[in-house]
Amino acid sequence: MKKNIYVNNRIKYLMLFFLAFTIFYGCAEDASPVLYNEYKDKGTPGPTAASISPANFAYAGMDTLTITGTNFTDSAHTNVYFNNVKATVISVTSTEIKVKAPNLPGDNLDVRVSVNTADVFAVPLKYSLKAVQEVYYDKYKYTDAAVAITFDREGNLYVSQTDKGAGIGVKKIDLGKNISDYAPKGQETTWSSLKMAYGPYANNGQGQLFGVRKLKGIWKIDPGVAPGAMPWVGGSTTIDQNVNDFDFDPAGNIWAAGAGKNIFRVKADKSVVKYPFATSSSKINAVRVFKDPSNTLYLYIGGTKDGQEGVWRYKIQGDAIVSGSEELYFDFGAAYPGKSVLSLAFSVDGYMYIGTTADETIISVSPSKKAQAFLPGVVMAKFFSFVWDSYPTNTNAQHLIFSRDLTSDETDKQYSPKMFSIVMFKQGAPYYGLELQ
Repeated sequence: MKKNIYVNNRIKYLMLFFLAFTIFYGCAEDASPVLYNEYKDKGTPGPTAASISPANFAYAGMDTLTITGTNFTDSAHTNVYFNNVKATVISVTSTEIKVKAPNLPGDNLDVRVSVNTADVFAVPLKYSLKAVQEVYYDKYKYTDAAVAITFDREGNLYVSQTDKGAGIGVKKIDLGKNISDYAPKGQETTWSSLKMAYGPYANNGQGQLFGVRKLKGIWKIDPGVAPGAMPWVGGSTTIDQNVNDFDFDPAGNIWAAGAGKNIFRVKADKSVVKYPFATSSSKINAVRVFKDPSNTLYLYIGGTKDGQEGVWRYKIQGDAIVSGSEELYFDFGAAYPGKSVLSLAFSVDGYMYIGTTADETIISVSPSKKAQAFLPGVVMAKFFSFVWDSYPTNTNAQHLIFSRDLTSDETDKQYSPKMFSIVMFKQGAPYYGLELQ
């Protein structure tokens, strides 16, 4: 009898335990987070990707692509990968994704789409991305650097080159990418700017190369001849300040500026006129003559004037600067504090490209003066100089040729390329020295 009572009590205790267990776990909240809760919507219809526009290919790091399909969600929960590189999603609807092409040039890349509410990827699409920036000349040593660059009419490139920081003369790179000595090193360390000119400056029917080297003058650079100490034009009675850059206008006048208070106009007969520019001092690194779409001819001056970093412009009429025409065209210092203007280029439609010391390297300024980084993450630092190629490479695009030096963190020899070609999809403004007759 006692044994039966003991057994019955034991059964009662077990029943009470299981009842309490059931009530406790039935009423308790789910533990959080758990994998089920985080992905509890998984299993909804997965995304499908049907096509990519533009068809066939786009330019890496530059173009915006449109992926069409179904079951997309929103930009926060939609992912697009090119191989294993995640692209930047710009916008999403249920049937369309706009995405920035990553800087991953290559053919037959796998483009995969996923959304966080489904447990499967869309079936990959194959797509190709072309490089918007390519190595222009790939035979440099790691210790070489290409500083000032310019073209002649035939498309040969002239380069002020250094090795381990020391100048080694001017090199010529032809259309076949063969390099040769053009002029041995003379008194200069490097040239800060080079320009080719024809017309009244032609040398036996060939173009005449000119250079400046941050001294008081402009030098002629002849093939096979080491430039001497004396400039073609300059000195304390004519060009009485160091010149960093110069350019030609359609009449063949040379416009030059650098460190000092003046802008200089030099004619083919070597006569010089000074125009006051700065009140106290300037450090001008960029000079460019450009005729805008309204057919107005301007002289653009980029650098530091009286402590302000910017790009100024003046109207040119005949052989002279129009009195009172100065304007601060772009306040670079306000937009990029602590950075410097190093070079200027224009496209025929009026966009200005500023080579800089900024991390973005090149800044694009629209005719309405809206500035933005040009191909951020694609164009490599450290900037030296750029120039439009002077000959059409195809019917759809011209190229901006860009020279650079090593940055302080580049210690591997993979950084040996120092000159690149950038596809611009527009025509560069003319260099008037090349058009002189």
